[in-house]
Amino acid sequence: MSEIFLTIAVLFGQTGAFISLLNRKLVNTKHSWFRAMAMTLAVAFLIGLPLAALFLLHRRGILSDLAHFRCPRAGVWLLAAYLAALLAAAARFLWVSLVTLPRRKRPPIVVAEKQSLHLYQPEDDQKAKGIWAWRVPNLFSRLNCRFDLEVNEFVLMPPDLPQAFDGFSIVHLSDIHAMRTRPEGWYDFVATAVEQLEPDLIAITGDFLVDGDDFVRIERVLPRLRAPRGVWAILGNHDLWEAPDKLRDLLARRGIGLLTNRRTEIGFNGATLDLVGVESPWNRPTVAWRELFDMSSRRTTIVLSHTPDNAPTLARMGVTLMLAGHTHGGQIRLPWIGSLIVPSRYGKRYDQGWFTIGSLPVYVNRGIGAYSPDMRLACRPEITRFVLRASGPKT
Repeated sequence: MSEIFLTIAVLFGQTGAFISLLNRKLVNTKHSWFRAMAMTLAVAFLIGLPLAALFLLHRRGILSDLAHFRCPRAGVWLLAAYLAALLAAAARFLWVSLVTLPRRKRPPIVVAEKQSLHLYQPEDDQKAKGIWAWRVPNLFSRLNCRFDLEVNEFVLMPPDLPQAFDGFSIVHLSDIHAMRTRPEGWYDFVATAVEQLEPDLIAITGDFLVDGDDFVRIERVLPRLRAPRGVWAILGNHDLWEAPDKLRDLLARRGIGLLTNRRTEIGFNGATLDLVGVESPWNRPTVAWRELFDMSSRRTTIVLSHTPDNAPTLARMGVTLMLAGHTHGGQIRLPWIGSLIVPSRYGKRYDQGWFTIGSLPVYVNRGIGAYSPDMRLACRPEITRFVLRASGPKT
C-alpha cells in the first residue's frame, strides 16, 4: 500500500510541476513546432521518466524500501526533499484553484453587472468546416461551447471620473484568432452583437490572427466595428509573431487606431481621459512605461494590455482600469478546479474576469476565438461592455 501512495504522490506532484512549466514557459513560445517538441519532452521527463523509474524500482524490490524509508539516511532526505518540492507545486496549484480564485472579490469600482447569452448555430452555415460542423449530434459538439457567445456588462464608478463621461460605454474584444476552420458567419454574428451594444468606444486587446495569416475573416469583421470615439487596438503575441506589418496596414486602412506602447486622449462632452496601449513583453517599448502616464495628476487612465502579466507593473503607474486578454480563460475548464493551461508567468492566478492588483482593477477577457485546439469546454467566448458612471449607476 505504501508503494501505491508513493507512486500517486510522485504522479500528482510531477503533474503539478508539468502544468506550472507549461503555463510559465512552454505555451508562450513562438514556433508551434518548437512548442510541440518542448511539450513532448516535458511530458517525457516530468511524467514518463519518473513513472518508468518507479516501475523499475518496483521490479527490483527497491520501491518498497523507499516507501518505508528503509534506505540510507542520505536517500531518505533526498526522497523527502523531492516529494516536498513536487507536492508544493501541486498544492500551490490547488490552493489557487480552490481558495484564491473562488474567494476573490469584485473591485470596488464595479457597482452593477448583467450577463446575456447569444447562441450561434454553425449548422445553418453551409460554409462551416471541420468536425464541429457535422449535422449528426455528437458528444463533442454538445460539450464544445465555442459558439455560445456571452456578453458581460458592467457599470463602473471610477474615482475622479469627469462628470462629462457619465454614461460613456466601452466594448472590449480580445483574441479574435481568425481561422479558416470557422464559418465566416460567426464573425458576422460577433459584429452584430457589438453593434447592438452601441458603444462609444471599442477596445481590442490583440491576437487578431492565429498561426496562419487568414485575413479574409479579419477583413470581414473589421468594417462593422465602428464607434463614435473610435476603435482602438493593440497587437497580441500571435499578431507580432505572424504578420505584424500586414496587420498594421490593414488596421490603418480600416481606420482603427493602433496604440503601440503609446497614449492617446479620448474626448467626450468637453472632457478627456487617457487611453494607453502596451504590447509588452513581445513588443518592447522604446520609451520607459512611466513616460506613457501622467502620474502627477489624477486623470482617468485606461490601459489596454494583451497579457494580464503586465498588471503588477502598471499598478504602480496610477492606472484607473486595465483591460487584458491572452488567457482565453484557460479555454478548457474543469468542475471545481477551473482552468489548467493558462499562458502566464503567474500560472492561472489571472485566468479570467475581475482582479484587483494593488489598487488597480483588472478585467481579463476570455476572448472570441480559441487556439490549438479550436475547442472551448465550460469556457464561453466573451464580449464585455463597460459603462462609466461619475456618481453611481443611473436608474
